[in-house]
Amino acid sequence: MILLKRNRTIRHIAFLMTIVLVMGLSSCASSLPEKAVKMLFSSLNALDFEKAEDILNSPGAYEEVRKAYTGEHDTYLSRISDVSFIEFIYGSLSVKTGKVESSGDKASITCTISAYPASKVTEEVSRALQKVKSSEAYEAAGEGERYAMLCRTVPQIYADLPGKIARTETTVTLSVYRAKDGSWKINPDRALFDAIAGGGGN
Repeated sequence: MILLKRNRTIRHIAFLMTIVLVMGLSSCASSLPEKAVKMLFSSLNALDFEKAEDILNSPGAYEEVRKAYTGEHDTYLSRISDVSFIEFIYGSLSVKTGKVESSGDKASITCTISAYPASKVTEEVSRALQKVKSSEAYEAAGEGERYAMLCRTVPQIYADLPGKIARTETTVTLSVYRAKDGSWKINPDRALFDAIAGGGGN
């Protein structure tokens, strides 16, 4: 009987130690500085710009983007154009983290950002819209149908872009630091925003 109780006690202790070990590993994983980079890009992919601003510790950094995405527009065409652009640019971002050098509450992380060049996206969309406006169907249509045609065409133009525009991969080194609440924040700089916009390649 005593042996049975002892075995149960040993199993119980082993179970508790397993839980503590798992929680400890989870805690260590969540405290890694590179998680801030992954969280930033997950937030941008999800179009959660407020979360992205929090990770960058930069309130208002994406205010204009938020307004363009959720705010009022003069016309339906301008709204669908802005929404399609933002969803395409930010929804397609990806990142790979590389070398991490940390010292206390500071770290530097080398990462490669893959993005579609915003300038080329704008050029390609303008070119595609001009092609529609030059079509016989567009010229033969009335004003209302022309407008509806453009509204229908914009989302399709963006859907076709991946086969027409190449991604740009940019390697940057990000500086991160541990905030008072224990979370890691990214020091935003021009290189990061340029890379997100597909403005440079390595």
